[in-house]
Amino acid sequence: MPITYLDPDAGPPHETHEYQLRLAGDGAVRIGLLANGFPDSTAFLQEVQAAIGAHQPDASFVLYTKPRLGTSLTPDEIGQHFGDCDALVVAIGHCGSCTAASTRDAVTIAGYGLPVVLLVTEVFHPLAAQVAFSLGLTGLPQVVLPHPLAGTGLENLRVVATKFSPEILSDLRGLAA
Repeated sequence: MPITYLDPDAGPPHETHEYQLRLAGDGAVRIGLLANGFPDSTAFLQEVQAAIGAHQPDASFVLYTKPRLGTSLTPDEIGQHFGDCDALVVAIGHCGSCTAASTRDAVTIAGYGLPVVLLVTEVFHPLAAQVAFSLGLTGLPQVVLPHPLAGTGLENLRVVATKFSPEILSDLRGLAA
């Protein structure tokens, strides 16, 4: 009886595209903050908002927390909550299912032509890159955060948000180092 081997790491089923979106200028912008519902994701994005606001005081923000952890937003939900935004920050990839769902959200948002950056912890960064690639997008901006982040306390969330906010803004503007 012959043995058939299946390759679980097959290439993408469709053509891939390189991420090329950029947030223009340093002026007034509206930045959407999408918290995936993982513990501390909303609190962390509130700290990110404060830190980015310190760098760009004329920025305004829209914060939305997904009601279902591990699921992706529908196109209607994205339009409803972020339709008037110039860019989005999606957070936090901190476990397998929430990283996959957050990455799907970021890829969908990029598909609408909005600059986006995904905040993901170092443990789940490779998964996020693979999910984006499997959805046909390479080069999705990711800011890689220390793991664990959730459950480390508000002061640590503030320290991490302050440390990484310049990188978040640089990635949104396409100026990543």
